[in-house]
Amino acid sequence: MKRMAILSLALACVSAFQVCNAQGASGPNKLEVGAPFNDGMVLQRDSKVPVWGRAEPGRRVTVSFAEQVRETVAGADGAWRIDLDPMPACSEGRTLTVSSDTTLSFGDILVGEVWWCSGQSNMELVLFGSPTLSNHANRDINGALDAAMANERLVRGATVKRQWDSVRRSDGPRLDWRPFEGTWLRGFSAIAFHYAITLHRVLGVPVGVVCSSWGGTRIEPWISAEGFSAVPEVAKKMDVQLVPPPSRLPEAEAGALPEWKRRSLHQQPTAIFNCMVAPYAPMAVKGAIWYQGESNLSGYGDYAALMHALYATLSQAFEKPDLPLEFVQIAPFHYDWAEGLGAQAVARLWEEQSKFAAEEKNADMAVICDVGETDNIHPAEKRAVALRLAAQALNKVYGRKDIPCESPILRRHSLEGGVYTLEFDNVAGWYYRSKQPIRFEVAGADGQYVLGKVDVSNAVIRVSSPDVPEPRHLRYLWNWDWLGYLTNENGLPLGGFKIDEP
Repeated sequence: MKRMAILSLALACVSAFQVCNAQGASGPNKLEVGAPFNDGMVLQRDSKVPVWGRAEPGRRVTVSFAEQVRETVAGADGAWRIDLDPMPACSEGRTLTVSSDTTLSFGDILVGEVWWCSGQSNMELVLFGSPTLSNHANRDINGALDAAMANERLVRGATVKRQWDSVRRSDGPRLDWRPFEGTWLRGFSAIAFHYAITLHRVLGVPVGVVCSSWGGTRIEPWISAEGFSAVPEVAKKMDVQLVPPPSRLPEAEAGALPEWKRRSLHQQPTAIFNCMVAPYAPMAVKGAIWYQGESNLSGYGDYAALMHALYATLSQAFEKPDLPLEFVQIAPFHYDWAEGLGAQAVARLWEEQSKFAAEEKNADMAVICDVGETDNIHPAEKRAVALRLAAQALNKVYGRKDIPCESPILRRHSLEGGVYTLEFDNVAGWYYRSKQPIRFEVAGADGQYVLGKVDVSNAVIRVSSPDVPEPRHLRYLWNWDWLGYLTNENGLPLGGFKIDEP
């Protein structure tokens, strides 16, 4: 992915707020402030802080916060925007005031670190939901205790409500920012909770997280039109006529939509971005975390390109060309809906995720092949996932090089005398916590794989099999029933990979 293409896109595109439609702001004659702004929010430190909204065209608008007073004039369409100067972190609640013909005030505003948290059901999964006997359970394993013990006034969270549209929205439900205390936390994203708590405890500054997620969604509806355009391999996905919500269709057309299509309309390209990202950008954020991919297993082959398009989407929307993106490897599970892939389904998407991480310098993948539950698409140990995401951010974004964050990665291999010799980065010595054999397989030219004999010496691994005297292929963790318990000295697991000799 060419970085210059994304940078040019960011400079060329207007902010999401400036793109309006028939269901946009209620009118230009009333002072309004963008959807992120509300009591108790957290503003991003050490960065310009856009504040925007609508007012009567030509009306002067004044924004006041932390001894800064900035003025502008609403444009002909009523849109206005002011950028506050970068500010240091502040744990004292202060008031943000916006004045024009009327005055709007938002209190208890902190300044610290702000992260955008997005994806599908594994990001959406709450700390502790309603009782259920389902194996999915839909809650963090220790979420009830975490929610009961939380008492962090300086950590705030907000959730974007589910909605979609075929055109980009400038308005959206105002975020309801809340401190991390009280029973409401049971219904908040478990990963966003653990991520925010960890950053706050290490950095010692206020932290705010916004969770914008929707279970079962593909990646395409989260990508903007500009994001698709930035990546030629997937730009053609926008060559479709998007169907508006049934409420906006003529009655005859709405009534003619079959039920299955009604249920899937939110999966159209850009449909969720239009309502669950665009109205909240360009809110100042430090970076984004992302957990999605399960719904893209069928047609996995363009997932790396789609991740590039998502990166272009978020970096443009939040006006941050070097936006840090920490994302999660999907967990092992029986993804039996992935046509024709069978037990290799998860490994094929892992390949695409690893490819994107290697190509995008500002993105890092948290490997979680050791914390899945092969009979549960929503593994309950979300704290481990969030800790790995936070370790990546702390090391790569905040400069805490003393905090390990890298999983082992194959550096090179050789094949001699029927033995594969594998050398890895990010490992000095191996740990293994299972009675099961280490899941390396080898195959000859016939492609019939068998479990290999594994010899481990410091950071080097050798794999062979007496049943395959002339191996041509090697793979690790290439089955949805296998968890990856081989880790480096910091407990970070080796992810699945495959080698094919020419």
